[in-house]
Amino acid sequence: MVLLLRRLSTFCLRSALQRSALQRSATAAPSAAGRRSATAAPSAAGRRCRGLLLVGFTLLIVIADAQLGCPVAASTRPVAAAAGAGSAAEVGMPSAQEAPERWEWPLFPVPEVLRAFDAPVQNWLPGHRGVDLSADPGQVVLAPAAGIVSFAGTVVDRPVVTLSVDGGTKISFEPVAARVKAGKRVEAGQVIGTIDAAESHCVGCLHWGVRKEGRYLDPMSFVMNTDSSILLPRQREPKPDPKPESGSGPMAWGGHRNGQIPKSALCPISHAPHQFLRCDAARSVAAMNAAFRSRFGVDLVITDAYRDLATQRLLKRTKPHLSATPGKSNHGWGLAIDFGGGINRFGSAQHVWMREHAGKYGWSHPAWARAGGSKPEAWHWEFRN
Repeated sequence: MVLLLRRLSTFCLRSALQRSALQRSATAAPSAAGRRSATAAPSAAGRRCRGLLLVGFTLLIVIADAQLGCPVAASTRPVAAAAGAGSAAEVGMPSAQEAPERWEWPLFPVPEVLRAFDAPVQNWLPGHRGVDLSADPGQVVLAPAAGIVSFAGTVVDRPVVTLSVDGGTKISFEPVAARVKAGKRVEAGQVIGTIDAAESHCVGCLHWGVRKEGRYLDPMSFVMNTDSSILLPRQREPKPDPKPESGSGPMAWGGHRNGQIPKSALCPISHAPHQFLRCDAARSVAAMNAAFRSRFGVDLVITDAYRDLATQRLLKRTKPHLSATPGKSNHGWGLAIDFGGGINRFGSAQHVWMREHAGKYGWSHPAWARAGGSKPEAWHWEFRN
């Protein structure tokens, strides 16, 4: 395609030179008819050249997009649709036949949508071929659905991860520093990378695009609609358990302050060594993970465990609806975990398994976080030994 464009450019350059020569000869032509004849052909050739170059560059963009499956984020709005437009296909919504089982959010907690999907009328026209979600550098990115990593690398100057899921749908994220390699299979809720600090088309965001058979779709139409994604009014705070379970619950230990516990006093979780807990809690997770893996064939997906005070403050500032008051979070004691991989969905097989078995390992789901509680959070579990 690049060679074709070079040849087209050479042809157009030669045509332009010929046109210039003919125009000079036309100036000296003895009659008006001669001048018209000399200039008509070059004008037509110029129009053909411009048309061919436009088609060539359009094909180059479409082919590059098809190879990488990376949505192009444009900042301008699409040209108005032709009369009669407005079907699900035209506005980027999946049809009833192709709509899959609902996906999980790629970020946790549920992020703010900074910029919505804005479907172009045609793939080569400007538009916003995805959504921008609020995110912080270093924040983990999760696979919304099970699939194969089809691309993990750099496109121009931005790190991109693309997944291929059942039905030929491609899911792309940027800027994401990959923790997975091309060809690897991932499960829904599995960590696939982290938000990279590289400059993208938006600041402090994750761009998420979905494409199927060359058509861009609105990622929001695939996101799971469960109790775990409900945002409560700012003034509503979780109510305390009316009947506390056995034990006094999470509290200060080791003479440390919430969120100011040194890493030397904590232990990494064996299958997720970038996450830390109090050492007895970490050992219990290792035992629970072995049982979970025996049942489901995969490890427990852990999106968050110990949170230092700076992280608690950042989350309270950016996600006030979902975050505890800094210095009072049970994550700050290293005694709470936020799970993904299905546990974060009320009624899923993984969540039911946790309800039945987590207590054997000292973990419980607080009453306020349960379905019907004052602040439903299917993902949040606490260690109470």
